[in-house]
Amino acid sequence: MKSFVSVVRPIAILSGPLVIASVAVEFGAVGSPEAAAGPPGIIASVLALAGVFALVVGVIALYAAQSATFGRLGLSGVLLALFGATLTLGGIWSQVFVVPGLHQAAPDVLADGGLTTVLIGFVVSYSLLGLGGLLFGIASLRAAVLPRWTSIVMIVGGVVCFAPLPARYLVLAVAISLASAQLRSGVRTTQGEPAIA
Repeated sequence: MKSFVSVVRPIAILSGPLVIASVAVEFGAVGSPEAAAGPPGIIASVLALAGVFALVVGVIALYAAQSATFGRLGLSGVLLALFGATLTLGGIWSQVFVVPGLHQAAPDVLADGGLTTVLIGFVVSYSLLGLGGLLFGIASLRAAVLPRWTSIVMIVGGVVCFAPLPARYLVLAVAISLASAQLRSGVRTTQGEPAIA
């Protein structure tokens, strides 16, 4: 398992930077359905897709590094975060492949704010991701493998996922990046053993 963590850690570290780049491109293209369905919106969504995938990889790697001390709370957080992130990936995928076609076939749908069912789906996805991130952060805090402040940023990231903000998973993605980078630098468990080799 330690070799798995070592191999995937660089991917996990990219979670925050990719989501930050996505937000930067998206804010540069804000303003119209044409921008969301055009190259800037698609580029932002592709970056977000890669960032949330890296977040999933990071959650798995961080769980593998802390699993001995995580307990049921941590496992619940991991499963909820993975389920929420999987649903979120599906939503972002639709922004890459469905929104441009929808803009051509039914532009009024995008101009009117989209479909209510899609909005509900995003709320459910982000809520599950947020709850999972919150529980994961609490379990990390209790496991004491990561620095305390990193676990607190993860908890905050989970809470922010519930807020009606664009890219509400940004703080959680940054927390996963930071935690993954800290594992790389030889974070030790409470027993003094390296978290990974």
